[in-house]
Amino acid sequence: MTPPSNTSVNLSIPKEVEFEGLKVTTGTFKEPVEGRIKLRSLNLDGDK
Repeated sequence: MTPPSNTSVNLSIPKEVEFEGLKVTTGTFKEPVEGRIKLRSLNLDGDK
């Protein structure tokens, strides 16, 4: 059996966008990053 592996890590900081006429903050628009990313107790470095 092959051990599990990650093929992509995607991170984002909160961004303010307009949705249905309202300004909302979201972290939905994540982008792939390269290299190792430190795993914290509540999130990954660079992700909020």
